Amino acid sequence: MINGKLVNLIALCVLLFIPGVLTLNTTIANHQYVVAMLPTNDTITLGEPFFIERYPNSTVQPQPQGTTFNTTGFGTGLLNGTTEVDTEANATITFRDSQTMFLEGRAKYTDSNNDDTAYYKFLELGKINPIDLSYFGGGIAIFDGNATGTLKSLSDVVAVYKSVIDANGNATVYYYHWN
Repeated sequence: MINGKLVNLIALCVLLFIPGVLTLNTTIANHQYVVAMLPTNDTITLGEPFFIERYPNSTVQPQPQGTTFNTTGFGTGLLNGTTEVDTEANATITFRDSQTMFLEGRAKYTDSNNDDTAYYKFLELGKINPIDLSYFGGGIAIFDGNATGTLKSLSDVVAVYKSVIDANGNATVYYYHWN
């Protein structure tokens, strides 16, 4: 059962990251700093991402409304600017209309030696550009409390994130601490 706090967090993620819902200003090169302007002109500063993740070959075609399928992606990332991480994400994708999709799934992080792990559940909402198949979305990631070793800092972390896929299918995901 999703509680009210989680529903509010999902709503905020949609407001922060889905184009056309509000103004999102990315300042500083390489998405290192994000400021979102809410309709009330309040400012939320997310700061620098604590994790940047990359996936190759991530293109998805628009699908008819209601289409659902499962997918697995493998990527790499850098945690806190120092720790190299391998990622595996398993998601169910459901199309709300031909270009807007909802993702729900689980992910596993491992350190480069496969010794340490962290797991999380995620929810994401995003939109495909049907012309060049680029994608922009946002969501939440809720880590469990069992992260180990070099990934221990991820225990019980709640993060907001944005996903970007360019026209060549290169995906980058930026994770920010939710405090």
